Amino acid sequence: MVIPPSDRLALKEERIAYQRQAKLILDTLDISDRKRRRLLKELRRNPFSKNLDKIIMAESHFEDSAITADSNQ
Repeated sequence: MVIPPSDRLALKEERIAYQRQAKLILDTLDISDRKRRRLLKELRRNPFSKNLDKIIMAESHFEDSAITADSNQ
């Protein structure tokens, strides 16, 4: 089964929007430059990487817990 060109274009635009959003998130994380470059390279190769999602979720969870701890003091 072949996907129509309009659907392929829509999927491509969604993937590009997802990559831009992930790049913005990676730019805001407090991680080393080397790790950031490695993750950006992985984002270009495989935008829906489980490893990339895991790191973004772990870092954002860590930042959320730090913000919560600061507000409790």
